[in-house]
Amino acid sequence: MLTHTRLLENGLKAVPQGPKRLNDELVCYMDIFLHDCYSDGFFNDIPANDLMEGIKHSVTVNRYERSSIARRKCVEDNGCICKVCGIDFEKVYGNLGKDFIHIHHIVPMAEINRSYKIDYKNDLIPLCPNCHAMIHRKLDGKFVSWEELKCIYFDNRKNKSH
Repeated sequence: MLTHTRLLENGLKAVPQGPKRLNDELVCYMDIFLHDCYSDGFFNDIPANDLMEGIKHSVTVNRYERSSIARRKCVEDNGCICKVCGIDFEKVYGNLGKDFIHIHHIVPMAEINRSYKIDYKNDLIPLCPNCHAMIHRKLDGKFVSWEELKCIYFDNRKNKSH
């Protein structure tokens, strides 16, 4: 259970009296706890008519400025084709998918934590939204590289076809 005592043991400094910035230790604990709760069916006993969405919260976050020129150069070099799964949105969706792709920083900007001169050929890769989301998830407690994700993707596709 996510009790006040457990929160204090895992990084909470005091009883929250309003918006609170959480330290990494507490965020990690809460993330693990909530992940376990969702996967264990902890929330299954909430009646369907009691589910709420749309509650407004104010959140303060850091936003890292990205270079639109570096993005354009990455697309010029690689096209709008996902480096992991190979999807080309224009081929799948026609004109609606033209020029659509996410650009992923191989080393996350939050890890670099400073401004730096970007090398678009070595620092950026095009990924579809699904692969981009997967690369930001952890497997066994660590992030996977795009090359590892590509192996996972094709290994699972190959295993599903047999």
